Amino acid sequence: MHARALALAPALLFAAAGVFAEGTAHADDCTRAPPSNKLDTGARTREDVDVCAPEPPAAAQSAPVASATVAFWSTQRWFGVGLAAAGLVAAGVGSVLALQAKSKYDDALANDCDGDANRCSSSGIEQGRSAHDLASFATVAFVGAGALVGLGTVLFVLPLDPPPPAQTGLRVAPTLGANEAGLVLRARW
Repeated sequence: MHARALALAPALLFAAAGVFAEGTAHADDCTRAPPSNKLDTGARTREDVDVCAPEPPAAAQSAPVASATVAFWSTQRWFGVGLAAAGLVAAGVGSVLALQAKSKYDDALANDCDGDANRCSSSGIEQGRSAHDLASFATVAFVGAGALVGLGTVLFVLPLDPPPPAQTGLRVAPTLGANEAGLVLRARW
């Protein structure tokens, strides 16, 4: 068996795990030693073995890391504030509608129903229905306000946008030799 194949077998195992020992060779870093002028007797000599460059230290391989600090007013927080503000506006609209509904109902009860909801004129019944419709719109506005303020608060309080993912990936490279062929699998996570 060729010496290079023996040297690559452990490197393949470590490459799949993304772990390399100092000085471990990779298939794409290897070059063939110059051929000797000696007669080939079939025995392998030191000159027949591939020469591989050692793996550079880990510090030289690492890419610059993005700044871990994120500005306080991120996009996520601005959306949270915007949704909460829209919720407060919806609560204001709901309050106005509720006050109008109460006023209209009280007016109909006093003027068209003689204080008894069971003795209303047709005008009193119509004003009562209108007051109930306004009250329904006010309820919808209050429910929407609560949802918007809640969602805005969650967006504001939750952790900020996650930093970009680290350089991860899987790399497959072919290897070819005089008596062998194979693949090198390299993973980083």
